[in-house]
Amino acid sequence: MTAAYYSLLVCVSILDIRTRIIKNAFPIAIVILALFQVGIGRMPFLELLLGAILGGFPFFLMAWIYGTDAMGGGDVKFMIANGMMLGSRVLWASGIAMFLSCLYFLIAKTRNKKKKGIPLAPFLSIGCVIIRL
Repeated sequence: MTAAYYSLLVCVSILDIRTRIIKNAFPIAIVILALFQVGIGRMPFLELLLGAILGGFPFFLMAWIYGTDAMGGGDVKFMIANGMMLGSRVLWASGIAMFLSCLYFLIAKTRNKKKKGIPLAPFLSIGCVIIRL
């Protein structure tokens, strides 16, 4: 199950880098893995729901406040699904991801690279992998 989860994270990251789009199939697949995790008793259902709320709400709030130019709906759905997979630990994954993405953004700015935005899925995936280890 862990290998399937990591494979999905890699695929989402590559797709987000190339197209800046996270297809709905990926969060759905992660949700299915998370529900399977509940089914075999590795995570309580309430922890899954808490993770979904904690994973998605901060990103939903950022998208709502700053608009979809700053954060897309795919990132929100992706983190809801990851929250279901990680439970309340998703907050740590989000923190790691935001730190890494800000670091990348600062480095890109110092090199005078004019980028409209950065794909967040690779950073979110790295945070999820670090927390999952």
